[in-house]
Amino acid sequence: MEEIDELNSGDYVVHKQHGIGRYLGLRHLKTEHFSTEAVVIEYAEGAKLYLPVQSINLIQKYKAEEGVIPGLDRIGGKTWKKKRERARKKVREIAYKLVRLYAQR
Repeated sequence: MEEIDELNSGDYVVHKQHGIGRYLGLRHLKTEHFSTEAVVIEYAEGAKLYLPVQSINLIQKYKAEEGVIPGLDRIGGKTWKKKRERARKKVREIAYKLVRLYAQR
């Protein structure tokens, strides 16, 4: 993600490991040992992820057709892993077809 400023509360985001969640905003986290800003992402069943802004590269804004509302993934759930694996398989198939096509030329 280029800039946190591009996100509005309620926007859907995709985390590389956890899948689709809803951006809730920034929150200042402070303990006796550290202080940081964190991106708050809500997942299925109300679970929340507090992602330090230093790790913002792990998320990107969800993009889909106008009006499409995605389902939220569960943190640690199998659904996101299955979606990623299907996408990887599809990319491999397309790459294989392209290699065959260029080999025939």
